[in-house]
Amino acid sequence: PFDTVKTRMQTSTSHPSASACARHICREEGVSALWKGFAPALLASATTSSIRCGVQAGVNARIARRFGEQEGGSGQDFSKLSLPVRTASEAAGGFAAGLVLPTLFTPLEMVKCRQQTSVTGAGGGAVSSFQIVRDVIRVEGVRGMYVGHTMTLLRSTIANAFLFGPYVVAKDGWAAVLGEDSSMVR
Repeated sequence: PFDTVKTRMQTSTSHPSASACARHICREEGVSALWKGFAPALLASATTSSIRCGVQAGVNARIARRFGEQEGGSGQDFSKLSLPVRTASEAAGGFAAGLVLPTLFTPLEMVKCRQQTSVTGAGGGAVSSFQIVRDVIRVEGVRGMYVGHTMTLLRSTIANAFLFGPYVVAKDGWAAVLGEDSSMVR
């Protein structure tokens, strides 16, 4: 419901507040309209987290093998690398995940946004995800599913690099404060 209200407020200036927007949606389209776009958002959320972690782990393993040997280790233990190498590795892994993820979630995000901005009357049925996909492909072709992909790709690569890069620095900082064996930093 929050995302639907946010999207409606971002695409229209007719709502002075979030509560006014939510009341308008409920009054004009029914309470269920607050959940428009839920299915594609849930699918994107569930799948992107696992893909992000998998890509991240793969990049970290490759960097550990490559740079671990250069730093005098066996090349297998990521945690034994120097902090700058681990930080760069996490940022690179985030960037790589950011290259992969938009291929999946750009179409899902487009469907979610189109569902959220479609207005139906209180008795009218909501537009399904499948209807949107069918109509977009029929009218715009497969490329229509990727409208905004370049911006999503830029957002995803940069955001993931800046999310994961500092993560290892923060984790090491908390380990120094709480102790290496603390379950909070493992």
